[in-house]
Amino acid sequence: MIRFILRFALVAAIAGLIAWFADRPGVVRIDWLDQRIEAPLVLAVLGLFIAFVASLWLIGLVRRTFKAPRALSHAVRARRTRLGYESLSRGMIAIGAGDVQSARRHAQIAGRYLADEPLARVLEAQTAQASGDSRRVSRVFEAMTQEDGTKLLGLRGLFNVARQKGDLVRASKIAAEALRLNPGLPWASNATLMIQSVERNWTGAAETLAAQRKAGLIDQQTANKKLAVVLTAQAIEKERVAPQDALQWSLRAHRLDSSLIPAALAAARIHAGQGQARKAARVIERTYSLNPHIDLVRVYAFQSHGASPRERLKRVEQLVHRLGGGEEGAVGLAEAALAAHEIDRAKTALAPFIEERPRARVCALMAEIAEAQGDRGLAREWLARGMRAPADPKWTADGLISEQWQPVSPASRELGVFQWKVPVERLGLETAQAPALLSAQEAVEAVEEPVSSPLSDEAIGASRGVKPQPAGEDKSEPPANAPAEDVKLPLPDDPGTPREEEDQSKAPDDWARRLVGGS
Repeated sequence: MIRFILRFALVAAIAGLIAWFADRPGVVRIDWLDQRIEAPLVLAVLGLFIAFVASLWLIGLVRRTFKAPRALSHAVRARRTRLGYESLSRGMIAIGAGDVQSARRHAQIAGRYLADEPLARVLEAQTAQASGDSRRVSRVFEAMTQEDGTKLLGLRGLFNVARQKGDLVRASKIAAEALRLNPGLPWASNATLMIQSVERNWTGAAETLAAQRKAGLIDQQTANKKLAVVLTAQAIEKERVAPQDALQWSLRAHRLDSSLIPAALAAARIHAGQGQARKAARVIERTYSLNPHIDLVRVYAFQSHGASPRERLKRVEQLVHRLGGGEEGAVGLAEAALAAHEIDRAKTALAPFIEERPRARVCALMAEIAEAQGDRGLAREWLARGMRAPADPKWTADGLISEQWQPVSPASRELGVFQWKVPVERLGLETAQAPALLSAQEAVEAVEEPVSSPLSDEAIGASRGVKPQPAGEDKSEPPANAPAEDVKLPLPDDPGTPREEEDQSKAPDDWARRLVGGS
């Protein structure tokens, strides 16, 4: 409606103007070069209008003539860009479908028509990776690092290449460079933390965790749990050479995560070694109430040096009766009772856990009880039953089983993933891949020298266990076809004294003498 009104108004204005000129006739006279030109006023105005329109058309024609080369260049460029993006899209689809030949062809077209497009380089890198051309992959990512817009993308690609080759030194430098450009970059921060954990650089790992918390990459609770793991690992390493520093680290870890068993064990061991039995007991009780564990019961029993087996049994009874602990507490109480030659108490402690399907350690203790009572036939029956019994809880992470806690998983290199639980049955393939991890850890342990400790080696070993080893795995050399990247990576380990195989078959009274440093 509005457009109709505007058009009507325009027509009316033109009609009015023509009528105005018709009512006021006149003559336009032009004298130029001894010539006189006369024309009616209406005709003169119409001529001027036609001349104006013709001038505009001529000016536009001249401009289009001069702009023709540029317009042609733009048209060619637009066509090349359209073809480039079409090839880029088809190449992405081809690489996703696994068609390497088509992806390579489209990557070449996209690289030729879209020389400055980062996605074209990404397609080229993916095509090179699918083809197995690692040199070309490195060249593409190196080229990306030369431009500001794609530098971080190139650094991440170079980091992945270095990690696949097992070159942790180069991977660490690349991740550090990426963090310098963007402190809040998640992959660079996590990669730096992983490398620092594998290299056992606990001070750097603590700084990286603080940076992650400041950047908002992890929440406060996660930061506290991971920092507690870092401090515990640091305390365990320095427990023998710097017990006071190790005590401060372990106590701080205990405050950050009171359910972390290794932190409580380390603090209690040092307190006990310094003759501070009450402080050791408080640390153990707090953790035991949150996360019962057999090693907590053992260290609690030996918090005071020189205590008799009956005194140790009394302490364990007080802990278990007051805080419970389920099977963990019952096993610890039975061990203390056997050490004190209180056979009935040991049998009473294990009674709730022998009715249905007792675990292997319960069967072993029941065999010792039967042996102590002189019933060797029953003892052999319990031992045979233990061979078919469900597995005991172990420290497990990423399908690996360990007798001791580890701060870093040897498989995934992730921090704080070991959990005390019944291990899950694993496939044979996982067991076949484990020797490469073990050989790398043994190589690291081979260069370490034992250091004296305020507590005996046996006491520390009893509360920390032995080095991680997958179930059903022996200590033979790794197979020749083991992945090279696993062998190159240094695996974190615990400097605790490993148990010997013959120690596992000794009676609880022998274990008690070993725990306090006896022969």
